[in-house]
Amino acid sequence: MAQPWAVVGGNTLSALVGIAGVHGVHLLGFPEVAAALAVGTALALMLMLRCLHPPGGATALMMVLGGIADPMFAVYPVLVNSVLLVIAGILYNNATGRPYPHMQLTPDDSARTGRKDRVFEADLDAVLRHYNQVLDVSRDDLKALLAQTQLRAYESKLAD
Repeated sequence: MAQPWAVVGGNTLSALVGIAGVHGVHLLGFPEVAAALAVGTALALMLMLRCLHPPGGATALMMVLGGIADPMFAVYPVLVNSVLLVIAGILYNNATGRPYPHMQLTPDDSARTGRKDRVFEADLDAVLRHYNQVLDVSRDDLKALLAQTQLRAYESKLAD
């Protein structure tokens, strides 16, 4: 599930980029080019600001193709609806007993891990460097998923 900063920041930033793209249509003369530049620029800025939210690319595209040139549209409805969406996510997850938003481990927490965990973390870092892709899953979440997968495999092996 997308984290609050990704939803709010990604959608709002992308809306602003798309609105700027509408003004760029007049300079470029081709709405298709302006739309492509808006989506690419929105994705690049989301990556730089660590608020990658893939639907934000669609938000930028919608602004250009819809001809929405009013910057206040990024505040209402985009920002307001993004905040409401995050609030709904928090309420739903709290009602179902799931932690949201996901809190990242602090460096102090990860420093208390044992030697075996440090080897695993070094291997995970090496694989992520080799993969060289942006994942919409934090490193800590990925580590937890792998650890749970190893535990289940071990439990299944014991059950056999």
